[in-house]
Amino acid sequence: MDAKFRSLSKQAADCQRHIYRINNVDSLNVHEEVASLIRNDVRQLEQDIQSVKLLADEEDRQATKIQILNRLGEYESQYRQLQTTSRQAILKSKQRIQKKEQETREALFGRKQTDGSSFTEEYELRQRKARGNDDSLLQATSSVTEALQRTSTLMQQELEKSSYSASALAESSRTLSGTLSEYDNLGSLLTISKRMITQLETSDWFDRLVLLFGVGIFCLVVVYIIKKRTYDVGKSWIFWIGSSALKKSAAVSSSAGPTSLISTIADYVPLPTATLVADPPSLVPSSPLISSIIDSSTSLSSSLPTTTSTSSLVIDPISSSSTTLVESLIPTLTSAISTWKEEL
Repeated sequence: MDAKFRSLSKQAADCQRHIYRINNVDSLNVHEEVASLIRNDVRQLEQDIQSVKLLADEEDRQATKIQILNRLGEYESQYRQLQTTSRQAILKSKQRIQKKEQETREALFGRKQTDGSSFTEEYELRQRKARGNDDSLLQATSSVTEALQRTSTLMQQELEKSSYSASALAESSRTLSGTLSEYDNLGSLLTISKRMITQLETSDWFDRLVLLFGVGIFCLVVVYIIKKRTYDVGKSWIFWIGSSALKKSAAVSSSAGPTSLISTIADYVPLPTATLVADPPSLVPSSPLISSIIDSSTSLSSSLPTTTSTSSLVIDPISSSSTTLVESLIPTLTSAISTWKEEL
């Protein structure tokens, strides 16, 4: 924009210099040449002002636009002043040159002819005729030259507009390319974000499964520990009591009766043994196991033959009775232990 304003200042200075020059010319040809230069300078100044005004209208910021238009107003006023001054200078210069030529002709051909007609008038007629042909040719040439200059000026304007449009299109292309690259970057960023979110969701589900698996393992371990500390210990204790009772009853079955077997079992079961041996039928059993053992012992005792004080009893019937008692007591003890285990 500063280059445009410098160009306007240069055009105005050239126009003023040509106006000053036309005031000092003495020839009509030089006058026409300088006048043509002045017209071209004024026209070029007008075109430059219009181009700067178009650029100011395309500014985005209102403050910059107002600043450019204010600065351009000075050049517009200077242009109008130069236009008026150039026209006046051209007209005055032409009148001055014509007046000077008239004075020169009158000074050279001021005497009269013998027939009474002025020689100056005859010369004027001849010069006017020749000048008419030359003026018409010069005018035609000048009009063609001016038309060519206007055409050249219009072509230059169109070329400037085309170059400006090309630069605007190039700038728009660069802007669009930058926007496209930004969109590409955003697209790649969104793709990466989507992939990261998917991975985070997968990790979240995996962590949940791992936590659930760990909680399940913990619960199983707790259940296993509780089972080992309660159920398996009670089961082992019951089996140990039953096996010890069976082994002890088998060891003493050959020499002891039902009462001694009940006393042996009572040693392992926490019950008052004296009451159990003394009065089994009147005992209130505290559990089905004891009641079943007492019932079995009572029935077996009643089924045995009555013992007398005679010493003539034979050892073989007693041994066979004890063996039968032990064999019949084993299933009863097994069923009683199973019942006790179910109660626990």
